Amino acid sequence: MKGSSLLMAGFVWCGMAFAQDGSRITILVYNYADIPVDTLVRAEDTAARIFRHAGIETVWRDCRADDFLPKHVPCPGPSALSPGLRIQSRFQLVPNTVRRDTMGFSTGYLATISLEYAEDLARSSMGAVPEILGHIAAHEVGHVLLPGTRHTVSGIMRARWSLNDWDLLRQGSLFFTPPQAHFLRNELLVEAPKAPCPEIASHCADTGRGESALLVGRPAN
Repeated sequence: MKGSSLLMAGFVWCGMAFAQDGSRITILVYNYADIPVDTLVRAEDTAARIFRHAGIETVWRDCRADDFLPKHVPCPGPSALSPGLRIQSRFQLVPNTVRRDTMGFSTGYLATISLEYAEDLARSSMGAVPEILGHIAAHEVGHVLLPGTRHTVSGIMRARWSLNDWDLLRQGSLFFTPPQAHFLRNELLVEAPKAPCPEIASHCADTGRGESALLVGRPAN
């Protein structure tokens, strides 16, 4: 993972949370699962395509590469327009919060996803690991960016994806709903606070944002 961010299209220095035209956000990636670079880049590309469909461009910053960068350029703490994405090998079960079928969850400005569940789903022919990871990442980062913590009855922000949703995922057609896309394009980048969350270790719990979790869902339509 040494320089995976340098393989992306352009390196973004910390502090550049969004483009001057207000249409871009930076997602701070903490790859604690040590996903291979090619898999990570494909997952990021998948999530970037989903956000692009909603009118938002994304830049992905590998925050675990800081050891190989000048010490005076630390990765910033997650914030409203530069949310954190933490990728873990697997989840530890937490009563009433992280269940055995939890694929991801978000707290404050930090989204967390599980490689283990993506691999399990891939073995069940639900999709390829990178595309599953990318969709889960888009869902959880969506919770950070969108108002409230509720799930929707359709689109990528459903709490449980149906078999039809998984078909759409494999087709590359599982997106944010039009109202969510409208918010991301026209309200988020104008109204979101710019102050960063001070510590990733605290899960940004002091922001007052609630928790949301994405659960494995394979019900028949």
